[in-house]
Amino acid sequence: MADAVQSGYESGRSWSYADELCSVSPKGSGISGQASLRFSIYAPGDIGTGRRAEGERAYAMGTEAEAGPRGARLYFECVSPRLKGSRERPARVLGAFRLHSGLEKDSEEHREAGLTVVHTASLAVAEELKCEDNGGLPQKPVLTETP
Repeated sequence: MADAVQSGYESGRSWSYADELCSVSPKGSGISGQASLRFSIYAPGDIGTGRRAEGERAYAMGTEAEAGPRGARLYFECVSPRLKGSRERPARVLGAFRLHSGLEKDSEEHREAGLTVVHTASLAVAEELKCEDNGGLPQKPVLTETP
């Protein structure tokens, strides 16, 4: 996954297509029971807008973090010797955990579980990329909602 993020960064575009780290599909669940975890380079305008889908909440983690009934997203920036020019232009990395309709549920426990999944994978990607200060990600997920 770190190689895919590096490739997206080195493309020079302001964003990259998401590359799937894993897909979960319990036996007999069909498409409505699937979940996926993806990483990409996000565009500068993708954060800081305050726009959220229905049921989504903001959390105090990374550059920005959101979780809701359909999954969780964690945005962070990475300065790394693996990413040429990142000192001047940090890589903007997005980890997204997506639940398909059969798995969505709106509860604090559900949102926190999604954030924990995307945090764990994002921290592993940040460590593999050798991001300074792990891209600002804490060792344990911060599950504190922000306004």
